[in-house]
Amino acid sequence: MDNAIIAQELIHSMSNKKDRVGVMAIKIDLEKAYDCIEWSFIRDTLALFKFSKHLISLIMNYVSSSSISVLFNGALIIEKCKANLWDPITASRGGIAFSHIFFADDLMLFAKEDRKNCMAVRDALDTFFALSGQKISNEQSRVFFSPNV
Repeated sequence: MDNAIIAQELIHSMSNKKDRVGVMAIKIDLEKAYDCIEWSFIRDTLALFKFSKHLISLIMNYVSSSSISVLFNGALIIEKCKANLWDPITASRGGIAFSHIFFADDLMLFAKEDRKNCMAVRDALDTFFALSGQKISNEQSRVFFSPNV
């Protein structure tokens, strides 16, 4: 519920934006988000974040033997933000900056609207989809721009 409220506030803020810098929100609907994720992607991601082998084994046994799925995400986006390639947006001056919000099978990305940010978003998405095996549902996905774009 909190993510929905945050997303609504960010979109509302975008619609009232009048300064020179445009922003965008990209709503991505993932096809069968939990049905097509590769188990090796989960294992490799946990190893990347230096989880112990015992904990990785425990998690893999849990997620591969039940209908509950783990959504472990955001690393690619965070790295782009740290490298100043992706500029997140705020709902107000001095507010918390948001680059992404995840829902069950939806992903919302927020960034300034310029070539640098578009390239960073595209690179992160291409990498994520190549590693995870996930696919975008084009019919359910949308891009929103502030009026000053």
